[in-house]
Formats: sequence, structure tokens, C-alpha cells
Amino acid sequence: MNLDIDYEKAYRELLQQEQAGGGQLLPSNSLMELVKRWRSLFAAKEKGCSKNILVLGSGLGEMAYYLSSLNLGEVYGVDIAPSAVNYARTYHGNSQGRFPLHYLQGDVRVLIPTLMHSFDLIVDHHCFHCLCLDQERLAYFENLQKYLRPKGGQLLLESVATASDNDDGESEKILWRKRGDKFYRYRRAVTGVELEQEFLSRGFTIEYLVYRQDLCFESSFGVFQVIANRC
Repeated sequence: MNLDIDYEKAYRELLQQEQAGGGQLLPSNSLMELVKRWRSLFAAKEKGCSKNILVLGSGLGEMAYYLSSLNLGEVYGVDIAPSAVNYARTYHGNSQGRFPLHYLQGDVRVLIPTLMHSFDLIVDHHCFHCLCLDQERLAYFENLQKYLRPKGGQLLLESVATASDNDDGESEKILWRKRGDKFYRYRRAVTGVELEQEFLSRGFTIEYLVYRQDLCFESSFGVFQVIANRC
């Protein structure tokens, strides 16, 4: 049984079907709302200083492109799929603000040394909940700690959520997707308590946590919107 989705293949299929639509993709409305919420809550800290931003799982570049238009600081987008990175550079590569916009190919589970201690804010573009295994999530958080500046830093993300605890074990929280005759681990759903415990154990405190059933990415699952501070 193949347990890992081939994201490069998935993006190639998406682009071949022309579902990407000539560079006119719009960023996630809910993530844009979360960015606006972050700005409203932390406006005093943001005012008068630039904030370099890292977008993890930047995909075709629409979120990084949006963030660059806000003129907050330099923006880097990182995605595992080379075809997605190439598309982002082609259609969303010109910064709309006064700060540079960059795209890199990389895996969130593997440290990119050139990005260490460079960022004030990390925006997870629906990447975290695709990490289904404990060791993947551990590597993710270890890399976040190294990407953020030594003094503080913040993380914004949305994660597939289950509203109540269950005692059926981790396998009940893994969402699977079938492609052809194979099943793949797709997403991992967690409760609010699990999410807070995981973040705290990895050196982050959650400042803002909201459960949104209206942002359902999967049938019967809602979404947690999170703003977290590095401890």
C-alpha cells in the first residue's frame, strides 16, 4: 500500500487539465481572513517595521502573491512540487509590493539552511494537516523553530479538525484518499486539546484558536484556525 501522495504528479495533472486557469487563481478566502485577524490583533507589534514572511506549501503561489501585496516585508514561498514552483514563478512571481517575492522548491520536513532565522511570520498554506505521521510533524516543528528569528515569531495555519475526542486510536483520525487502486494518507484531523498540546510540546503557545464548521475541507470535519507564538 502506497502511503504518500505524489504531489508533483498531482500538480502536473491539475495543470494539464487547465484547472489552474492562466494565473488567475485567487488565494484562500479563509486564510486571507486569518491574515486580517492577525493584523488586527497584532497591529501594534507590526506597525513601523517590516516582517519577512515564509509560506509553507505555497502551491501555485496565490497566497504568497497576496501577502506580497500587503507590503509587510519580503515573502518566500516553498513547495515540494517543482511544477507548482515553476508555475508560481511564471504567473505569481512579480511582487505587487515594494519587497521581493521568491519561490523555492523544498519539503517542509527537510530543513532549508539558507532560510534559517530569517522570518517573523510563517503562514502554513494548508500543509500541516497533510503531515499524518508523528515523525513528520516533529520535523515540521523543529524546522519552524529554525526558520523563525531567534526572538519570537508567529505561525498562522488552518488544520482539519474533529470537534470531539475519541478513543479509537490514531488510525481513526487519518483521512485516506484513493487514486487508482491505491490508498494514500491524505490528512490528519485533531481535536482542539490535541492541537494545543502538540503546539506547546513543540515550543509554541496558541494565541488564537477558533473552530469553523463552515470551512469544512472534508465531509464531517471542520477546521481550526490558529495563530501561535514561538515560546
